[in-house]
Amino acid sequence: MPLRLTLAILVISLSLPVVDAALQIQEREAALNLCVQQGENILNAATVVYYQGEGSMRTLIVDLPPEAALCLMSPAGISITFKGENIGNIWPDEPLFPIFIEGDMYLEGRETIKLEATEQNGVYGVMVTKA
Repeated sequence: MPLRLTLAILVISLSLPVVDAALQIQEREAALNLCVQQGENILNAATVVYYQGEGSMRTLIVDLPPEAALCLMSPAGISITFKGENIGNIWPDEPLFPIFIEGDMYLEGRETIKLEATEQNGVYGVMVTKA
């Protein structure tokens, strides 16, 4: 009986690091997928606002997992970080219009942003600000 118990404990203790690594990979993939979805929501909302014409506006709630962040960059890029590590970027296939952001905008947790079709220095585009 003690030998069986010892073997069971040994098997479990050897399996735990493998299971932990698999869970960390799954957590990272889930965070990446959610961040990509939120980033695409931002780009889709910007497209709708742009084509609705100058003065149109939309607010969007961005809800990110803990330890994840999006960085919106001009002209239209979104960088994804998780636990302080850059894990990907979202770029539109073809940037059809400029997105105006004053500096880089970092979004973490649950934040509300405002997208507004506007003209800046003779260029028509979408201004993104925190609401």
